[in-house]
Amino acid sequence: MSEDILASQSNNLKMDPDRENSAGDFVLLPDWMDRDIVYHPRKDRDGFVTKSVLKLLSVFSRFRQNSRVRETRISVWVKFVTVLTIILLDALATNMFFVYINLALVLVLMVTLDSKSLKPVFFQAIIGTAIAFIICAPAVFLGSGRSAIIISSKVFVSVSLVGMLGYTSPWNEITSSLKVFHLPDIMILTFDLALKYILLLGDICLNMLTAIRLRMVGKNESKESALSGVLGNTFIRSREMSKDMYDAMVCRGFEGQYIKKKLHLKKIDIVVFVFLACLMALFIYLELDYAGSI
Repeated sequence: MSEDILASQSNNLKMDPDRENSAGDFVLLPDWMDRDIVYHPRKDRDGFVTKSVLKLLSVFSRFRQNSRVRETRISVWVKFVTVLTIILLDALATNMFFVYINLALVLVLMVTLDSKSLKPVFFQAIIGTAIAFIICAPAVFLGSGRSAIIISSKVFVSVSLVGMLGYTSPWNEITSSLKVFHLPDIMILTFDLALKYILLLGDICLNMLTAIRLRMVGKNESKESALSGVLGNTFIRSREMSKDMYDAMVCRGFEGQYIKKKLHLKKIDIVVFVFLACLMALFIYLELDYAGSI
């Protein structure tokens, strides 16, 4: 019986006289190993993975660009206060002349930016202005076109100022400047950790998406499972990293309190505050004049 089985197996094997093993005997190769196999994988679209990778790369480039921002002559907390004040005055303004002054001020400040910062700031401002104008478009057909122009101009000024603050100031300095407004330490800690974890968890997602793209051969019928796997692994890693960071903070004696730095006013900071006071005086004068004319 065993001889018949060996004979049937030997019929399915092919002797290769060119290959010998270490003992000098010939190696028997099966027939299926001697065949040419041609595989044509079905085409599949990986637009989701590609767009996700490109989006993550753009976010990483934004973080790395901000990490290389040098400290400017004006203190970050002074810029923060100035931006918030101008945005508030611009939102409360009813006189169009004051809005035009802020618009001219923003355009002058944009000229001082470098090319890498100018392009995203201007693009974000244009996008925000376009969205505001589209929302206010019915007012144009109802005879209130002036309101649509005013709102769009105010949105352009606000988005531009916030963008210039973000692109010209390190984010750790911005979060530390929140202490000037006496915000709770837990809120500042949340902002600070959120910015750091966006980069860390985004790096994890990027590595997993790259691995999925490299392993995709043919048509993938279960893209949803791949996405859920990325989200699940990222969630698990975030829990592990948060626990490790908590243990590290406990070991270093961190109690969640931010030490408030002493505020030192430079000469350029005093000039900025004088300009801000003049702008507030102009706002009050124009508003009183506009109210008196009504």
